[in-house]
Amino acid sequence: MVNKIKKELSQKEFLIDYAEAPLLLEGIADNWKATQIWSLEYLKEKYGDKLVLIRKCNPTEISELYETTLGEYIEYLKVEGQEENPWYCTWHFSDNCKEIFEDYNSIEIFKDNWIDYIPRGEMNDCKWLFIGPKGSGTPLHLDFAMTSAWNAVITGRKKWIFFSPDNSKYMYDGMVDAFNPDLEKFPEFSKANPIIVYQNPGDIVYTPSGWWHQVINLEDGISITENFINKSNAKSAIFPYIKLLFEKNEWTF
Repeated sequence: MVNKIKKELSQKEFLIDYAEAPLLLEGIADNWKATQIWSLEYLKEKYGDKLVLIRKCNPTEISELYETTLGEYIEYLKVEGQEENPWYCTWHFSDNCKEIFEDYNSIEIFKDNWIDYIPRGEMNDCKWLFIGPKGSGTPLHLDFAMTSAWNAVITGRKKWIFFSPDNSKYMYDGMVDAFNPDLEKFPEFSKANPIIVYQNPGDIVYTPSGWWHQVINLEDGISITENFINKSNAKSAIFPYIKLLFEKNEWTF
């Protein structure tokens, strides 16, 4: 059972009572400018020339990324029917469109993001906009370098499935489709204990460091995600993140 909260939490409340497990903040983003005015047509008209990355949504693997424009991707959504394996769009908007930050508010409990202070060269700031049709989503995975994340649905609905870190031995390195597992191929997965979360427009889902998760869009939708490091996950995340920076030659002294 996921914790559900209909108010903004203080940092103290979050750290003491909620940081260790997935959390659904219901309706917290209802008053954002993004939830009031964003649509595919609005994004196409305003940002259609921006470059985005798209990939196919195979639930058991992360597919190769391709580059296109946001406008071209939105046109694809209009003309294509429901596909079994649709294209999913990731836009790292803070690279080239910082005005989007004016359309949403960082939630108080996630504001102090230490990633913003880490020297990183070309490393991005871990803020993205996702757009995808019904049936698109992400395969079973852990967020990189043991960071935590929050995701706000602007339009559409999502279904999440979570597994705690002590279920890692049943996850087969994320090769399982957690929504439709092949138990003959992955028998140990039957021992895992899932937590299911349904997310509506204006809701924010918090993913703690080290929790396995898979997400599917139940409707065509737009969402915003930020990964972060702060007091809630510093012990598990900060050292893997620093190691990642060294490996990518993006941190020098």
